[in-house]
Amino acid sequence: MHRDSRKYIGKSERYKGVSQIYQDGKYKWWARCYVNYNKWEKYADTEREAAIAYDKYMIKIGREPVNVLKIKGQV
Repeated sequence: MHRDSRKYIGKSERYKGVSQIYQDGKYKWWARCYVNYNKWEKYADTEREAAIAYDKYMIKIGREPVNVLKIKGQV
């Protein structure tokens, strides 16, 4: 059985669906979402990149973005 070398650090205080992890000697940001039993995740170097990836996934599945991106026409 393969043991995961990823260590969970904690949730982002600014963005929903984003957490910090320690993996392969580096700190990384992890965006993840579980919707209707579908698991989606993405790793990023910065917290903001992970938040944007989370928002893009929300748009892709037909939901509103919650972190950085805005719906067109809104301020």
